[in-house]
Amino acid sequence: MSVNRRNFLKASGLSLLPAVLSAAPILANNINKNPIAANEPVVKFFGDGEFYDGLPYLEQLQAANSKKQIKVDRYGSGGAVEELEKKFETITGKEKAIYMPSGTMANQFAIAMLSGENTKVFVQDTSHVYRDEADAAQSIFNKRLMPLAKNQTFFTADELKKAIENLDSEEVFKSGLGCVSIENPVRRSDGRMIPIDEIKKISEYCRSKNIKLHLDGARIYLASAWSGISIKICKLFRHSLYFIV
Repeated sequence: MSVNRRNFLKASGLSLLPAVLSAAPILANNINKNPIAANEPVVKFFGDGEFYDGLPYLEQLQAANSKKQIKVDRYGSGGAVEELEKKFETITGKEKAIYMPSGTMANQFAIAMLSGENTKVFVQDTSHVYRDEADAAQSIFNKRLMPLAKNQTFFTADELKKAIENLDSEEVFKSGLGCVSIENPVRRSDGRMIPIDEIKKISEYCRSKNIKLHLDGARIYLASAWSGISIKICKLFRHSLYFIV
């Protein structure tokens, strides 16, 4: 069995985490004293990927450039940026991919563009869009985020349907529903995922009502690696914009 974070956690069980975390300082010291060979697999318990600062980052760029020369883009057109966008169009199965500097910027632009002049946006209560993006939707784009499923990982298709059906009776101003946004997996819920069957139900409902559906897929590769579900799950978000983050 290959050694990676997914298989390691499945084999060992999450019950080991408290013991591992409490021993983190000791483990860190041992790692510093006994560097791991470059070809030896490493299991990491923090972060969603590799992070490089300063010189290590430059070294990674130099290594990449030595294998294939990095082509320069001009204002996001052509070069390595365009190559990256086209690659993600193939990976996700979407008609267009756009590179953005940050996930927060990607989410906010997507929601604003999908919503148009309508202001209401349904989101998960625990979502990054609602809890961690500095009220940008309201203060910059004039969108009103309406959270569902208080303190839960996700809302169901039935809960979404009920909330939308109640808009006319509960809301005084008919400003219109702009879109629905869901995050999967959910960082604030320790990376828990929305069941694929529930995502399909939400997608089918939104499609039937011509409601635009946005995916915050910042950790979609983690979800795919763990569940075995293809990245092309993006296709369920037919009316969405998928941004490369």
